[in-house]
Amino acid sequence: MADSTVDPAEVDPLDRSSLVAFVNCFVADTCAFLATFAAECEDRYGRGRITSLVDFKAHTKHRLEEHAVRMQRMEAGIAMLENKLSN
Repeated sequence: MADSTVDPAEVDPLDRSSLVAFVNCFVADTCAFLATFAAECEDRYGRGRITSLVDFKAHTKHRLEEHAVRMQRMEAGIAMLENKLSN
């Protein structure tokens, strides 16, 4: 998990509607990310820009590295949410 500068013990718990909105946003963002990533991989592989499995793996690794920071932010948000839910 990523380190956070916010002390979860000092943060007020979320109300139910905020919690539902947060979870819905997380699910929607995750689905959009996966759909975009898959479509881009299919597009590049299908159009010949990626002509071998080695090229496909290199492209996939590059795209995953680009999204690593976004995934870490999402993990930090989930950790804070889990902490609020356990209080």
